[in-house]
Amino acid sequence: MPTPRLLLPYIETQQAQKEVTHAEALNRLDALVMTTVQTRTIFVPPANPVEGQLYLLPASPAPTGDWVSQGGKVAQCLGHTWRFYVPLAGWTVWVADEQAAYTYTGTVWMQTTIKSTDPMTLPSYTLATLPTAAPAGRLIFVSNTAVGGRVVYSDGTKWRLISTDALIN
Repeated sequence: MPTPRLLLPYIETQQAQKEVTHAEALNRLDALVMTTVQTRTIFVPPANPVEGQLYLLPASPAPTGDWVSQGGKVAQCLGHTWRFYVPLAGWTVWVADEQAAYTYTGTVWMQTTIKSTDPMTLPSYTLATLPTAAPAGRLIFVSNTAVGGRVVYSDGTKWRLISTDALIN
């Protein structure tokens, strides 16, 4: 009996070859957590797939070869064989060749509105228009500080500059 959402196999009491069941669960997690697929446009399996790479199979045109009847699924090459994962509504994948995210609605994959090239959009103010009250943790952009435009955050009572010393490279 598998888990209800990702269908991960449980290790049963007194089960033989528990390592096989454990490895299957790890492979599914590797494929389905923070999923990045290579593309969503090819319908013929690559001749020399890279172990572990994922593909979002199009519904149309219908996939062929080892992918026949698998349209709309996520395909992964493991041990020179293909595994297919049926998506659930809400799954989101990153499509590497498009630099875009797609979310499964329950019937189709729809592109989300966020792309990796989009800048983070924050409310923008000047010192003269800066709001006085703000909930803790809110981020805004202030365009005319003494050091130029800066992102600031609210500690719940005051606006604070984000220190560049705290940035991680």
